[in-house]
Amino acid sequence: MITSEEYTSWALDVLQNNVTAPQFHHAWRSIFTLNRPMWQNVHELAKTGHRLILISNINAIHYPWIITEFPQFSYFEEAILSFKIGLLKPQTEIYQYAISHYNLVPEKTIYIDDLPQNIAAGRQFRFQCWCYDIYNHPDFEQWLKKTLGINR
Repeated sequence: MITSEEYTSWALDVLQNNVTAPQFHHAWRSIFTLNRPMWQNVHELAKTGHRLILISNINAIHYPWIITEFPQFSYFEEAILSFKIGLLKPQTEIYQYAISHYNLVPEKTIYIDDLPQNIAAGRQFRFQCWCYDIYNHPDFEQWLKKTLGINR
């Protein structure tokens, strides 16, 4: 596993300019934007008692900064963070870890991701999957209501 210091040093060498580590971290972190409709869904799911588990290919530069910047992550009861466990999506081991560590029943587990290769991996384990497209949030909400059996 590579530390954030090692990665930063490597990236600064590759960039070959006068960017400082704090400047690099600031730029690296600014890839995130708030997706209000999705956070509203996350909030509603948490409020109605759904168990939320984050599975993220996050790195040590983004975490724990992202938790402070986006307090909405507190809605997730648990988190599988790739930099902590040394596994990345779509490796099958990260899904096996999630299933065994959290006693998941895949056929009853909803898995949402924005990358098709991660969804394909989730389907191999029989998760109920949705490949999220930020530009088509209404379709996601319709699928989620249908999957949860909500008639509104």
